[in-house]
Amino acid sequence: MTIAVPYEWLRQVPLSLLEEEAPLGSPPPFPWDQLGTFFAKMFQLESFVLKPSLWKRRLPDELYEGFGGKVLPLFVELASLSGDLCFIMSDGEVDRLMNLLLAHDPNSIAMMDPDYRQGFYQFMALEVFNIFTKLNYANGVLPHLLEKTDLPSTSSLCQDIAFEAGGITFTARMILSDELTHSWKERFTEHTLKVLLPEDVSEKIQVIVHLEAGHVTLSKKEWMEASSGDFLLLDQCTLENEGEKGRVILTLDGKPLYRAKIKDGNVKILESPFFHEISTNITPQLQKEAPLGDTFDDEFSEFDDDFTDIEETKTEAVQTPVKVKEAFKDVDEAPLEESEDKALETDEGKLKSIAAAKPINLQDIPLTVVIEVGRLQISVGKLMALEPGNLLDLNIHPENGVDLVVNGNVIGKGELLKIGDSLGVRIFDKV
Repeated sequence: MTIAVPYEWLRQVPLSLLEEEAPLGSPPPFPWDQLGTFFAKMFQLESFVLKPSLWKRRLPDELYEGFGGKVLPLFVELASLSGDLCFIMSDGEVDRLMNLLLAHDPNSIAMMDPDYRQGFYQFMALEVFNIFTKLNYANGVLPHLLEKTDLPSTSSLCQDIAFEAGGITFTARMILSDELTHSWKERFTEHTLKVLLPEDVSEKIQVIVHLEAGHVTLSKKEWMEASSGDFLLLDQCTLENEGEKGRVILTLDGKPLYRAKIKDGNVKILESPFFHEISTNITPQLQKEAPLGDTFDDEFSEFDDDFTDIEETKTEAVQTPVKVKEAFKDVDEAPLEESEDKALETDEGKLKSIAAAKPINLQDIPLTVVIEVGRLQISVGKLMALEPGNLLDLNIHPENGVDLVVNGNVIGKGELLKIGDSLGVRIFDKV
């Protein structure tokens, strides 16, 4: 008899993967090939191939492992990030690289002046920084040289870089300080929260974008009582009654994406809104039940009764301490089931009293009626590519009528009107 193993058809992965952690978050891939191409062109080399290794944390006695001779450091800081990195090569490697880049012969000069070597070393770093800036990698992260000489001596995150040129392989190492490691990871961790769609997929996914021009809050009862020809005063409206002035908001699923302006039927993107108003509706029933003063009196009378009960309880406890002890004695001797039943009866009674005191009328629940001047069907790719200044040819004319929308559903048609200084909408038709 064979025993089936549960989920034996599932592919298993090593448990060690659970302990893996991205040491530097999720930054965009570094363009090593482009850096090598620019570098080769600058120094007139046939090729300059960079081969980075994986990041590895090294102990203090492993930081300079594999480098013979004297180690030459270059300390670099990155703008907007804390900490620094140390780039190291051996003095012999620097001499050969300098001879290759300047004379195209790695063995042309036997002895090298230390000051000349250091000057070339820094010059080469500045040229790499210049290329780095042209690559526009990670906007805002710009490298700068630091005047430091003390080599790192603590456990650090390291990456070895091998580069091939003229048939010779050179080796360098980057040593990141803990401050830079932490700062870099914080900077690029946010990228892991984004869902990246392939370009072909983003062009196939279509979404509906709403062009909103204002809103008004009504109860369902008020809307049902309204009829064609009635005028609704808007709580907010961004368009004039001519339809050619003011602004609209482009929204997706109720979330604002862009502010825009309507001109000659076209929609011009202006900016992304940094904030927007969130309305807090008050149920009309609460406003009709009692005047403001009576409402506060009724509400606070409940608290007065509670405080009165507490004061009476305190007075009774102070005057008759023996009764308190007897009460605790009775509680200890009472069966547990009886206490639980009484507690349940008390809770149920409170819930019933609350429900009976304030019944909810669904007709009085407030609804936000949004004024829409149009809708746009667009792919996700094109929507994300919109920028301030873009012009959308949509043939939008609010002066010819607007839609009255609740939760994305059209419930009526109307036209914008201005009475004095107030803007509103006159109902043409109700759906």
